[in-house]
Amino acid sequence: MSLPFPSKVFTPFDQLPASDLNEMVANDEALAAGTGFNDNVITYAKLLSTIFSGNITTAANSGTWGGTNYYVNLGGIKLLWGVSDVATVNSGTDKELTVIFPASFFGTVLIPTVNTISNNVSYGTQLLSTIKSYSTSTNTLSVHNFGGGASGNIKISWLFIGI
Repeated sequence: MSLPFPSKVFTPFDQLPASDLNEMVANDEALAAGTGFNDNVITYAKLLSTIFSGNITTAANSGTWGGTNYYVNLGGIKLLWGVSDVATVNSGTDKELTVIFPASFFGTVLIPTVNTISNNVSYGTQLLSTIKSYSTSTNTLSVHNFGGGASGNIKISWLFIGI
């Protein structure tokens, strides 16, 4: 869902009518409720890249589906996140994706997470992303398209936290 009134433009020191003020409040309430964002507008990559800008290393994911890994060592707590390239998962099938970590980055992976980012997926398509297996060097993620729609063109985002 997006903001209820996305194209509000004001000039400083203008006197605003009550209707404009009400629309501003509606936008603020949508953001506070978490409903003022389009699906997947905030991804791990965007959020963490903004928070830790300047300290992040970027590398291509050499696993299947490609994409980009971003990683940072925060005094022993290590974060690695990324986004795959687009892949198609046909209705009623599974597709695996591997994420390859930089050499010797993690000693232990404590928290793995994965998220499906839809990209021109037909209405009614149900996708599930899961972590099939993980280690300190390679991780296998799986996406299942339960059907209800045609093939899904998707991306996967991931976040791994370790030491």
